[in-house]
Amino acid sequence: MKLDGSALGEGFYWYAEKLMWGREGVERNHSEALKMFRQAAELGFTDAHLRIGELHEHGKGTQRSASAALVSYRTAVEAGNFFGLAFLAKLISRSSQSARAAILWDQFIAALEKTPESGFLAATPAELLHQYIGTQLRLGLNPQHLAILRQYRVAIIAYHQQVLEHTTADEQLNYLERISNWMHLHLGP
Repeated sequence: MKLDGSALGEGFYWYAEKLMWGREGVERNHSEALKMFRQAAELGFTDAHLRIGELHEHGKGTQRSASAALVSYRTAVEAGNFFGLAFLAKLISRSSQSARAAILWDQFIAALEKTPESGFLAATPAELLHQYIGTQLRLGLNPQHLAILRQYRVAIIAYHQQVLEHTTADEQLNYLERISNWMHLHLGP
């Protein structure tokens, strides 16, 4: 059986996921994951660009490089993966360009409203919307887009709970408490 590039790219992507997270009996190896993600990206699997960006952003398996992460996220967007807008927004929000980050968040949310069943794999809408809320609060802003946040309310809360269960650092817990308080006030209990 002959595999086309997209099926092969998806195979590289899923194996890279196992390497990135150390799942299904595969030992965690960020350097090898990066290689596999690059192969998946070369075969047109756009989510791989997001993972490559994350590895660069956090310096896992490669040197930490915000500029390399930026290039990878932009490449994903240019290839049609609008989740890259959220990854870009999150990265840029940590710079002096918070106004540009707000535009990217708006673009991501508009695209999500048009295509709620996107089929992208590197993140869920709930995860990215949770990050949107956290980013806005960290910047001292009140999150907008309440209609879509309410639409994904249950999934956002489930994601939040999952993050809480795996967090031990006090600083991270304080950050998550602020998000929790905001969600309770604006999205309901």
